[in-house]
Amino acid sequence: MTQRSNPQERQENSRDRDLHRLSRRPVASRGPGLPRCSRKQRHAEAVSHFAPDAVVVDDGKSYEGIEAIQSWIENSASEYTWTNTPIGQQITDAETVTVRVRVDGTFPGGTVVLRYQFELAGSTIRRLAIAV
Repeated sequence: MTQRSNPQERQENSRDRDLHRLSRRPVASRGPGLPRCSRKQRHAEAVSHFAPDAVVVDDGKSYEGIEAIQSWIENSASEYTWTNTPIGQQITDAETVTVRVRVDGTFPGGTVVLRYQFELAGSTIRRLAIAV
């Protein structure tokens, strides 16, 4: 006997399969390119991933708009040297992606695991919150 699912169940199952497929792909192969761009000192490319009215929250400070975000990227990139390694990710829905990144560098403490929570608007970053 074959069980039939209703259209809503089929849609939910399809979405779950899509999210599962996305979650198995490496972070660098999709989604926000900020960690990859910053590592290569390509500030203009990193900024191009943000919406014009985007907000970044990092270290208790907010940076609103492209100019402030570009300044934040440039200052962050010049303050210390570091390497980062993505160690985990969670795709909540089509607009929310959280990436855990291990950062090793010349900053006090030398190693930290950060959580980058991206809120997307289409193919751009609307909000990025970075926390320990």
